[in-house]
Amino acid sequence: MFMKSRNPGDAGHDGLTAPVGVTMVACSEFEARFLLTAGQGGRRTPVFNHYRPTFRFDASYVQGTVTFPEGIEMVMPGGDWADVTIQLTQATLMADSMHFSIHEGDRTVGTGQVTRIIR
Repeated sequence: MFMKSRNPGDAGHDGLTAPVGVTMVACSEFEARFLLTAGQGGRRTPVFNHYRPTFRFDASYVQGTVTFPEGIEMVMPGGDWADVTIQLTQATLMADSMHFSIHEGDRTVGTGQVTRIIR
């Protein structure tokens, strides 16, 4: 620590960052595609409408509710991508096409991508 050289720190290297030309907006409801993973300690049972996991967007964790489109009752882990609407408990910064992960406690159980920001 003392008498050692350190690389300079740049703003944004420890939090939310966006590529040049991408606009981040505060959002609490959006449409997304998501996929539940069964391998590597992921989820092994299906999820139903109004599923409430935690979502990780870059450096923020936010709880939310997943709503399936009409006609879809459940989503199986390891299946196809599902198109869903997600309502977050609090707004967080995001952009169209942004990737996020889905967590239950300390386990990562899926992944997703924002397709459209609603509000």
